Amino acid sequence: KRFPPHEIIPYWKDSEQTILDFAIRIYAVKAYEGDREVVVEKAEVYSANGVEHYEWFSGRLVQDVTKSQTSYITINDGENELNMNWQRVPLIPFKFNNKEIPLIKRVKSLQDGINIMLSDFENNMQEDARNTILVLHNYDGQDLGEFRRNLSIYGTVKVRSADGSKGGVETLTIEVNADNYKSILALFKKALIENGRGYDAKDERMANNPNQLNIRAMYSEIDLDADGIETEFQASFEELLWFINVHLVNTGQGDYEGEYVNIIFNRDILINEMEVVEVLNKSPYLSEETKIAQHPYVKDVSLELERNKKERQERMNEFDGYDDHFKNLGSGDGNGQE
Repeated sequence: KRFPPHEIIPYWKDSEQTILDFAIRIYAVKAYEGDREVVVEKAEVYSANGVEHYEWFSGRLVQDVTKSQTSYITINDGENELNMNWQRVPLIPFKFNNKEIPLIKRVKSLQDGINIMLSDFENNMQEDARNTILVLHNYDGQDLGEFRRNLSIYGTVKVRSADGSKGGVETLTIEVNADNYKSILALFKKALIENGRGYDAKDERMANNPNQLNIRAMYSEIDLDADGIETEFQASFEELLWFINVHLVNTGQGDYEGEYVNIIFNRDILINEMEVVEVLNKSPYLSEETKIAQHPYVKDVSLELERNKKERQERMNEFDGYDDHFKNLGSGDGNGQE
């Protein structure tokens, strides 16, 4: 079962945080007090001794009255019931990287900046008291408080000229330069992709039929992130395999502890198919099987080899008997007639 990370509080035996000592899981469940639905906070402590069950009640943890402690494994032979535990805590962390820093830590501030810019741009593009002000000439003045109030509510400023002769209405409009926002947003988005080690599908290097070197350069950052995840996941799968091997031994299915297991992580990447096919065709030292395996349109190598073999055999069958046919055409009288 996968536990949501925010429910788990791990406690490690070593400073590198590779060996789990025990862990606490805190989660909420729905319960009923009479006809009223309530939320009860549960706490479970996972250790090598089993699972201890608690409830959060009145600001402290109390033992769960329904079950105090349970084992991980229960063996029932029909007459007796035997409770057993694993030698290790059966919780396996799958880490994003060795520093256990989530992706949101690297991109949250940049995403907040993008949201602020978009919000400000939307507000400034609207015609309201912040960017359009009416100026009334030769009307009574006002104190500062009334001025700010009228400006905020009505978007109007009353002014009086020196001689009091001029009157009329004018507008003061604050021009919003959209290019400024576009420039800032472009910088934010570029920084977001770089900090998050992402892939920019709108990169300029993707224009005009990019070569394979440019494509790989665009994937360099996301490849570094994938390398870190793969290293951590390899260690997690090794831990998982220990439990699988012990389970197979316990259930009498065989001892596979010494067996070699290779865990492969497949990655997808854009390629210039024309360039790859051209390189394969111009490689005289590669075997036919290697060329087929590296071809971008081939998904099943063995199936493709079998198809090629079948097609070659069909072409050979078509030419069977051609030599006898030409011999028969060449035999006969001197005039070339049979």
